[in-house]
Amino acid sequence: QANMADYGPHPHVGEMYDGDAYVFHSGLSLICVLDVQVDFNILACYYYSDMSYEFLTSIILVLAIGFSVDYSAHIAHAFVMSKKSTGNARATEALATIGRSVLCGGFSTWLAVALLPLSSAYLFRVVLFRSITFTVIFGLFHGLCVLPVLLSILYR
Repeated sequence: QANMADYGPHPHVGEMYDGDAYVFHSGLSLICVLDVQVDFNILACYYYSDMSYEFLTSIILVLAIGFSVDYSAHIAHAFVMSKKSTGNARATEALATIGRSVLCGGFSTWLAVALLPLSSAYLFRVVLFRSITFTVIFGLFHGLCVLPVLLSILYR
């Protein structure tokens, strides 16, 4: 009968220090809070751009959670896995190592819908294009600007 200890330690767990576990759990909590904030920002943009909340926009809000988790999770993982001793140095290293890739991922996501305003269908021209644009803008802002600052403040 196989025991989990027979498979050896998880490679990332062995690399984490005691203080990193606090940062890891704080990072997970921050990602959840930032994802809710991204959704509220998108809902506010719906309101100010006179879009109604309908079936498709609710589906896009679920997709927005996935996009913003993706952007934030990469930054938080790079922050936690950094060997630097201060929060500012960890945030700088996280942005230097993975920030450009996250930005390119967000840009390529937006590029996939960039031609939708040329469509004649309201669904594509307005709803889908605006929703994905809002999602990418707010997801990248919270992942690349807000999360590293909050993680560096919380790191002790």
